[in-house]
Amino acid sequence: MKATILAGGRGTRARPLTNTVPKAMIPIISKPLMEFLIDLLKQHGFDQIIVSTSYLAESIEAYFRDGARFGVQMAYSFEGHLTDRHTIPEGLGSAGGLKKIQEFSGFFDDTFVVLCGDAIIDLDLTAALAFHRDRKALATIVLKDVPRAQVGSYGVVRTTPDGRIVQFQEKPSPQDAVSTTINTGIYFFEPEIFDHIPAGTAFDIGGQLCPQLAARGLPFYGVTLPFAWIDIGSTADYWRATQMILRGGFKVEMPGRELAPGIWGGINLSVDLATTDVRPPVHIGSSTAIEPGATVVGPTVIGRNCLIQAGARVDACIVDDYTRVSGFAEVHEKIVSGRFCVDRDGRNVELAATGYGFVVDDARERHRWSDDDRILMEFLASQNAPHPDASGSSHPDGPCYATLTVPSRVESIRLAAEFVVRSARNMHVPPAADSLFEVAIVEALNNALKHGNAAQRPGALIVCEVERSDRRLTVRIFDQGSGFVLPLAPQPEWSAGDTSTIPERGLGIPIIESVFPIVRTIGHRGDFGVEMALTF
Repeated sequence: MKATILAGGRGTRARPLTNTVPKAMIPIISKPLMEFLIDLLKQHGFDQIIVSTSYLAESIEAYFRDGARFGVQMAYSFEGHLTDRHTIPEGLGSAGGLKKIQEFSGFFDDTFVVLCGDAIIDLDLTAALAFHRDRKALATIVLKDVPRAQVGSYGVVRTTPDGRIVQFQEKPSPQDAVSTTINTGIYFFEPEIFDHIPAGTAFDIGGQLCPQLAARGLPFYGVTLPFAWIDIGSTADYWRATQMILRGGFKVEMPGRELAPGIWGGINLSVDLATTDVRPPVHIGSSTAIEPGATVVGPTVIGRNCLIQAGARVDACIVDDYTRVSGFAEVHEKIVSGRFCVDRDGRNVELAATGYGFVVDDARERHRWSDDDRILMEFLASQNAPHPDASGSSHPDGPCYATLTVPSRVESIRLAAEFVVRSARNMHVPPAADSLFEVAIVEALNNALKHGNAAQRPGALIVCEVERSDRRLTVRIFDQGSGFVLPLAPQPEWSAGDTSTIPERGLGIPIIESVFPIVRTIGHRGDFGVEMALTF
């Protein structure tokens, strides 16, 4: 039987993952997304597969070739052209791409299935095909119910009791949707469907063909079957899908062997589970090294040829192939590689732009660190984790003290802020759990750099001290030089909702004073700085 996989989209919502590979080739536990679909099609007897390609088509063709090693026959329909050896995609739309294939060879001579290349499914295709043929349908969509809030991302249908589709809405607003039953992008068609698709123009299945079939009252059906469906439309979807698979919410055969319960790995690994803290579920790609003293907390995927250095903590992350995570790094719910770092919602974290390129980078690079980079790395390596006072007291109401010294440079602000916040939380200071607390610390550090003179001298430093005594927390931030003065002139009015625009609106000082009722410029141990205090 015959099938088509639609894999020509640019995947703009999945950037930066799709900057170098099409969405169909994004790795899911070391396996390209589209390979899951090939395996499913083969399992149900669909062994002649054409893939519609456009954006970065060559990477799909280079991996799957003629399909022989996957037990199927594969061919490709490219939508675009070359100009000066550069590929210019020219998408014809999902239905237009099918029309192109049919006009070229008449390939579709019997019932065929169409799948979108950006989803993982475990659907019983045989049962869906039987429903389609039993209804003598021209077209059948596999349907699924979703919460009403999500319908705006999908085509929505209204059906009769026997499954006939009488109304189709493409991505309606939740209030306008006629139901919460949506199109999963899995279609069964008869060859006669091409009588309803115009030639030589872009034409979409969901946006144009399906509404047209419903409006004309043609034998157009929807079938709802129990199956797992992971639609990977964005970077956030990719992170959630990986977490779901590792937690067992979607059953796949894990590549490699099980090294310990819930921990899978490839070959040629340098990992000693006796000296490395690896907490399942975790998958480790071949030729990867995890040094003793590193911590990896699942659900996490470590790609191939990676290096996780001693002291690093990787928690609920996806680490791309050939990525080095330094011992200074503590990454949580991130997708990281030598090329980029994004959080679980797809927001970019520019490590290189902030001077932290040495924290996560490409494991294959030969580094030539600047003097400033080396200074910062030395300081990072010399610092211990926040701890109570020298007596070792960890009593929640006892005295605690922690200090950190970093180079006086913009790139140190994030590190110093994390240190202060973490120290205060370790000292059981409830206000430190508020996001506004961290914003206040960042603003105080910004002031240290902006108004201090030390930043002008090579080797200048910033010292952070965190001290708790009884129910009082004191934070001191010094530059080791002439000191700085907080400009305590009248500031703009602000509210908690303004925190995202603090740098633009100059709201730093009101934020600091809202968190720390006591703010004063002080001299201390020969240095000058700011002291901020609060009671709780």
